[in-house]
Amino acid sequence: ARRMAALAATSSGGATSATLLRSGRGSPQRTVASPLRPQPARFPTTMASEDNGATALSRSDIAAQFPAITGTEWALLENAGGSQAPECVIDAVARHMRTCYVQLGAGYEQSVQSTYNVDEAHRVVAALFNAEGVGEVAMGASSSALLRELALAHAKSGVWTAGDQLVVAESGHEANVGCWVEAARLCGAEIVWWKVGDASKPGDCLTASLENLRAVLSERTKLVAVPHVSNLVGEVVDLRAVTEMAHGVGAQVVVDGVAFAPHRAMDVRAWEVDWYVFSVYKVYGPHVAALFGTSAAWARVAAALPNHFFVPESDRAYKFELGGVCHEACAGVVAIGDYLRFLATGSAAAAAAAAAA
Repeated sequence: ARRMAALAATSSGGATSATLLRSGRGSPQRTVASPLRPQPARFPTTMASEDNGATALSRSDIAAQFPAITGTEWALLENAGGSQAPECVIDAVARHMRTCYVQLGAGYEQSVQSTYNVDEAHRVVAALFNAEGVGEVAMGASSSALLRELALAHAKSGVWTAGDQLVVAESGHEANVGCWVEAARLCGAEIVWWKVGDASKPGDCLTASLENLRAVLSERTKLVAVPHVSNLVGEVVDLRAVTEMAHGVGAQVVVDGVAFAPHRAMDVRAWEVDWYVFSVYKVYGPHVAALFGTSAAWARVAAALPNHFFVPESDRAYKFELGGVCHEACAGVVAIGDYLRFLATGSAAAAAAAAAA
């Protein structure tokens, strides 16, 4: 939430379309004179506990932001399949489709706003990753889809050859397992399994033992695929220890953070991971996902990124986003920042003012 507050401050400086339109998107760029501003978030109620933005929110204040759980007897406990969306996210998606459901990069007012929503969504997820200055983020339909495209890009790029090894944690979700098995098959690399502990041994358990990882790493290891939190056993892996070990033999680390992101703050800068993916729709957003890669990691596969030939390799995130991202979903992602600011300030009015300042 603190990152969202900082992002609001940097997003409200009146940047014009000339600074916000991304290369390769839509028609040739044309500057619009009026500055862009974030569209104000809609919060459905005035909080009973609100006192000039200084009072902590109650549980009912927060619950009131979610239409799916207000006025119903249902309790939705399927959070592993996705979180519910707050009203401000739902409203942002609908507002985008009502007012600026147009192509990007065309320069006229509605297109400028649409382009802003897409670009700002990338900035919001970059803030959630704590990725500023260390890499770029791409968005896609799901974490499974992003990891599949990433694996194929590695297989096609020529960075791996026969005899190279990819270490894959057997405690991982299929999204971060099957794609690397397929990539290894395509380029002749070998899959080496990072096995969990042996539950038959006294004191051992079914967790991703770092000693087991150390035992399978070698100079042939090119990648380590690991879940930050295993959806099978709930273990939180020590990512900093994993990256130190993997980088020590020259391997990249790709992390499935889908089960981690809804519960704790991500920090790719501190963890020094090469790749990290999470599902935005499990963190109050629409059904999209986001992938972080360091600048060096993107550069290794730049020539094999899947988007159209005329998209320059220098725009790496867009080069990865085959056909572009879902524009209306991006508008909803921007509103996640509004919701987190609401939690941070304890006030709907203060959150809306921060976003629109």
